[in-house]
Amino acid sequence: MKYYAVSQSKIIISILILQMVTISISLSQVDLLLAFQLITLTFTFLCLFISFQVQITDHYINYQILFLKRRIYGKEIKPDQIQSIQFVRVGWTTKNASIKRRKGLPIRLIAFKPHRLYQELEQFAIAHQIPFTKSKDYQTLERKNLREHHSGLN
Repeated sequence: MKYYAVSQSKIIISILILQMVTISISLSQVDLLLAFQLITLTFTFLCLFISFQVQITDHYINYQILFLKRRIYGKEIKPDQIQSIQFVRVGWTTKNASIKRRKGLPIRLIAFKPHRLYQELEQFAIAHQIPFTKSKDYQTLERKNLREHHSGLN
């Protein structure tokens, strides 16, 4: 199954507004600072169109970064390339999984939909004997979600 996450648009829009305000204040001066502000404004605007995709199969994890639905980065991670997986809570109700690879930077999976990704990732780790840890906060969040799911069935 494929899982998706998009960039945090509310945060990015807030940053864009702040950048536009600072640019309008410094518009009377054409200098290096203004050029830098315009470049960062453009880069921040383009970040609105970035999304992430993860697919977990029996033999690998496929991680992709997409810009306007076109792949700009992709990585196929096999179980022997994974050192460990850490499950932690980010914020009040957001789950995060960090895949620590033997070589290369870790891959963070935050706010993916549907939320089943984290259960499937745990099953992948168990099936391939990959060590994983869950923080106490993450376990609390799991118990809370389980209680809500069971109360919704009644």
